[in-house]
Amino acid sequence: LRNMLARLGSNRLLQLFVRRQNDFLDRFADTVILLSKKRIGALFAIQRDVSLKEQLDTGVVLDALFTSELAQAVFHPKAPLHDGGMIIGDDRVAGAACVFPLTEREMQDRSTGLRHRAAIGLTERTDAIAVVVSEETGSVSICENGQLTRNMSEEEFRARLNKIFFNRDTNDESQTTEQELARKTAVPAARNSDLVSH
Repeated sequence: LRNMLARLGSNRLLQLFVRRQNDFLDRFADTVILLSKKRIGALFAIQRDVSLKEQLDTGVVLDALFTSELAQAVFHPKAPLHDGGMIIGDDRVAGAACVFPLTEREMQDRSTGLRHRAAIGLTERTDAIAVVVSEETGSVSICENGQLTRNMSEEEFRARLNKIFFNRDTNDESQTTEQELARKTAVPAARNSDLVSH
């Protein structure tokens, strides 16, 4: 009976976790798309197993529920915290204006800006997921394990988030198209380097 109750309790906890994670990913995706349409540059890091405390210590601690309004306020071009990255953990904003390490890889694409280089650098060193919204074009990019996928459509972005966090295909991502491969920039592990802003 104890074992049965324990299993029942864990199933409920799992369902609650999945529901909460789904809710956060929906809010996060909606926010990124909104920032993209408004062409508000942004850099997000979603913490997973590896702590981002080192990067958090370089910014301003917030400890607030992630909302679209908060993200827009932080990344507004005239806001004091818009430079640097926002760190998110357990659907809460841990901090903003955080400094991420730049990749030392020489980028063939000269349009790769500091936010993109910081996203690559952070994900080379940690298991975090980085998301970039370009201020110039409004394009959305996602970076995992030092690999940057750029110019994602809204459908591709939402599908990729589901794939990463739930290992779930929403648009049959099992087959990678040539167009997606062309957008990916593989980056090897970088050497130690100083942290830089933006």
